[in-house]
Amino acid sequence: MSKIGLLTNKQYQVDGGWHAPGEYLRKFKSVKQVKFLDTTSSAGDWSGLLLQKLRNRTYLIGFCQENNFPRGGFTLYTGDIETTFEGDITPEQYASIQNTFCESFYL
Repeated sequence: MSKIGLLTNKQYQVDGGWHAPGEYLRKFKSVKQVKFLDTTSSAGDWSGLLLQKLRNRTYLIGFCQENNFPRGGFTLYTGDIETTFEGDITPEQYASIQNTFCESFYL
C-alpha cells in the first residue's frame, strides 16, 4: 500500500533537456536529494536515487528517465522504496546504500 505523498511508482512527463527530470524532482518540498548514478546514455536515458523526507522518516527511492524522441522531453519513472531511515540520513549511510544499490542493480 502506497503512503500518501510518497513519490513511489509514479510517472511524469517532463519537458526540457537531460537534467529537467532531476530538476522536476527537486521542486518537491519533501525531496532532499536527487542523484543521477547512470548517465552513460547520450540520449539521456538515465537513472538514479532520490531522498524524500516525510514527517520524521527518510525514504530512498530509485528513479529513471526515458527520452521521448522523436517527441520532446522525457518520461520520468519513480520506483519502489529501496530503504527507509528514521530521521535524517547521514552522508556515510547514503554512501553505503548507494554502493549496495549500484552493486545489486547494475551488476
